[in-house]
Amino acid sequence: MQSKGPHIPSLGNAICTDGAGRPEQMMRRRFRSPGFSLVEVIIALAVVTIALMSVMGLLMSSTSLKEATRGLSLAQEAAAGEIERLRAYPGAGRFDELAALDSTSSAVSGLNAGTLTRQVDTTNPNLYRVTLVVTWVSNAIARSHAETVILSR
Repeated sequence: MQSKGPHIPSLGNAICTDGAGRPEQMMRRRFRSPGFSLVEVIIALAVVTIALMSVMGLLMSSTSLKEATRGLSLAQEAAAGEIERLRAYPGAGRFDELAALDSTSSAVSGLNAGTLTRQVDTTNPNLYRVTLVVTWVSNAIARSHAETVILSR
């Protein structure tokens, strides 16, 4: 019985090579799938997910910090505006009107639940100490800013 193809003698324990002299093992590795394994893909996705979660955390904290800073800036502007208004009162009548402002409050525009409270210390008849306290709510946290000015006759 004769085979139709060329006869290849058995090589025993000899290492088979491809046409370029590379071992058969190298030849098999060359034809292995060049893609990523499932484990590599899962690990890469886990690393990317952790990185994205940390970036999201940074964005959330920077947004809340921006809101708190905005509120503080508006509170400082409201207090400074009130101080300028108090200093603009005319001479002697100013002190009578300042004493009447003790413990009064007014709304502050631009701030969530913002109020400006005036506290006037009249113990010295020639110097009035006026403390302005601005309170507001930012990110569900009650915040406040106080400024004090001393006005003389």
